[in-house]
Amino acid sequence: MLTADRRPLTAVRRVVTDPRWLPLWVWVGYMLALPIVDWLTAGEAYPLLSTIGVLLQLGAVLIFLSRAWPWPRLAATVVVAVSVTWLLEWVGSTTGLPFGEYDYSALLQPQLFGVPLLIP
Repeated sequence: MLTADRRPLTAVRRVVTDPRWLPLWVWVGYMLALPIVDWLTAGEAYPLLSTIGVLLQLGAVLIFLSRAWPWPRLAATVVVAVSVTWLLEWVGSTTGLPFGEYDYSALLQPQLFGVPLLIP
């Protein structure tokens, strides 16, 4: 007689009920609610809503990485990733290379040399 493998269901149940996954569920819930709140505010709150979404995602990623990596490695990775990403965005928005010409509006604040700090 064949029996059902319950491992996938157990894994799903663990992800849904384990409080260590709460940062992920907060971010997912926010992202699901964001279009509704944006619609209810007629787009007026979108800059703030997108900023909160980016910060929630960053927080969730940092929480998960902090569980797997020692703090010095996590801090070094964040510094390198943010620095390199900001530099590439600055080069791209200044020269048009490699993505073509583009710039950022003043809606995303604060900015450093024309690149919003949320971008990296």
